[in-house]
Amino acid sequence: MAKHSNNYGSQFLHEQQGTLHTSTPVERANQKAEESSQKPTQKIASFLARYKHVLQPQATKQELDTTTQERNLQMLLPKLYEELVIESQDIPYAAFELEQQIARSLGHGDVTITEEFKERKTQEIRGNQQESIKYWATYLTSPDADYPDYAKYWAFTGMQTMGKLVKKEQEDGSEKVYFAKRTKDTVAPYSVCNAAALAKSISALDVYLQEQDRRKKLSKAKRKQDSLQLENTSTQLTDTEFTQLIATKSFSAIYAQFLKELPEYTEEGLENIQGEWIQYKQNSDAARLVESLKGYPLEWCTANQQTAQGQLQGGDFYVYYSQNSQGEHKIPRVVIRMEQDNIAEVRGITASQEVDPYITPVIQTKMQEFGTEGKQYQKKASDMQQMTVLMKKQEHNEQLNAQELRFLYELDSTIEGFGYNNKDPRIKELREQRDAKKDVLTVFDCTQDQVATSGTEITTQTKVYIGAINKEALQYIQQFSIDYAYTSFPETPIALQNLTIGTLSSEELLCTLKQAKDACDINILGYAQSMLDNRSEFQEPTQSRFESLDNKGETLNLVTLQVKDLGFSSDPTTVELFAKATELGLELCPKETAAYLRLQDTNQPRDDWYYIASQTVPDSDGRPRVFDCEHDAGGLWLRGHWTEPGDHWRLSDRVVFRFSKSDSDT
Repeated sequence: MAKHSNNYGSQFLHEQQGTLHTSTPVERANQKAEESSQKPTQKIASFLARYKHVLQPQATKQELDTTTQERNLQMLLPKLYEELVIESQDIPYAAFELEQQIARSLGHGDVTITEEFKERKTQEIRGNQQESIKYWATYLTSPDADYPDYAKYWAFTGMQTMGKLVKKEQEDGSEKVYFAKRTKDTVAPYSVCNAAALAKSISALDVYLQEQDRRKKLSKAKRKQDSLQLENTSTQLTDTEFTQLIATKSFSAIYAQFLKELPEYTEEGLENIQGEWIQYKQNSDAARLVESLKGYPLEWCTANQQTAQGQLQGGDFYVYYSQNSQGEHKIPRVVIRMEQDNIAEVRGITASQEVDPYITPVIQTKMQEFGTEGKQYQKKASDMQQMTVLMKKQEHNEQLNAQELRFLYELDSTIEGFGYNNKDPRIKELREQRDAKKDVLTVFDCTQDQVATSGTEITTQTKVYIGAINKEALQYIQQFSIDYAYTSFPETPIALQNLTIGTLSSEELLCTLKQAKDACDINILGYAQSMLDNRSEFQEPTQSRFESLDNKGETLNLVTLQVKDLGFSSDPTTVELFAKATELGLELCPKETAAYLRLQDTNQPRDDWYYIASQTVPDSDGRPRVFDCEHDAGGLWLRGHWTEPGDHWRLSDRVVFRFSKSDSDT
């Protein structure tokens, strides 16, 4: 590769940026040149030579050389920051809302977007962008970047157009990697600077330009005979695809391809999971952690100094590094971020920060060190491994058995992943490739005539109901004890259950809840506690029912439905919802139903919640509420939900009703 600026390089930049030769920096450099010129390519060559002299000065003493270089770079950086770093007023509000969503998904509750919060986040965004710019500028002006001057300019200006690194899984299972277009409101730092991918990008372009320059000197006849021939240095593209890519002369596209092809992250490279975990202590300097991640095409925000330092204030970091080609443990594969003694998140290197399919055994082993805290994450690792098995079976047209289909359709438990949304995108992809109607027969071990789609089709032989809800359908589903009922499979089950209440006095029920709360099995939110403490509206009715049942209790026939299942197309009010339930033969539950449900439903899936329809109980502020049961990152909860007559319920809300006693007795 040529080491200095050259005619074909200057010509290339002139073709790429037609007005570059008239820009102020180029004109100024041309004036200071020993021989000024009016030729665009010569003016650009003088500009490149000038910047090379400033940023890589020649001196008789290496110490003076280095000192001058560092001084000049420090003078340049503020100008680059001023030009390239996002302005505070351009940061979109969505960037702050994203922090709310992340906090919610991690079980931290709702984060209020205050001015102080926005200022802190703004400083973090701007600081991370400055850091990424500095890394590019420092590397490209160092002796290690032994590239042609025009190519450095091409890379640095090309980098400025690149937003967030995007990874998307394709239909054939391959992964597409590209950079989103950077705009003035892009909050992501500038791209990772990877020396290996950069060297391949520049080398490929330089060979292409030299070949073009050579062919220009040939006659038209010889050019027709002498077709453009490039050595394909890609490990994934065909010769034609490679030539087409380099012919775009797009730094973003070429660089993204070579990042994708880094040996460490190819299929063969990922299969090597030998390595070690490194712990970074809480409140330690983030520099060592950030340095270890530099140059790798990760989506981790931890790769940025400002973010990493803030995260280390919350707890320890564990990073697993697998072996590189030299046998060194250098390749980041998994990060575990702690908040105090709790695992806040586990992130991998594939799309949406999911873990790659080979590293799950390493995660499972590590999680054993975290006791009960690690069990939750062991399930995630197991689920991801099982999803990989199913994807491979689907690719090879292998049949999935009933157990595998139950897993895919999440009939027994939710599939948990390590990504932002805690949902592996492969679930949706795999389901869309299958025929759910046929899978139902395998999952529930039934024949087509045992599947009903309306109330009139339900018989004593029916095992599965998949259809709309009306009074007749609900009546028959209960009467014939249909095992599996859905309004849409598998998204909206009609959940039937029996619950015995009234076996505890009011005092005994509250004491049992308190014992569960003290044991940290169940959490009771403040408003819910005030509802339980309401003597006239909760405790006395509970005690009265206990006494009337003569200590024998009462078994309720309950059904859990989504609001939309009741026939609503828009969010109904409380009055409308409860009235519609009555039309369908349902009733409100006794007020203490939620307390019994909370004590019984200890296996409630993570990120699941439902409301118990009952007569309302005033909270400590006097507002009417009903109870709801939830399971989030903080554990199991009994909460209170505002239920004014005019309050609206979301169509996706799941609500528990009881079948009317008359229907239950039929």
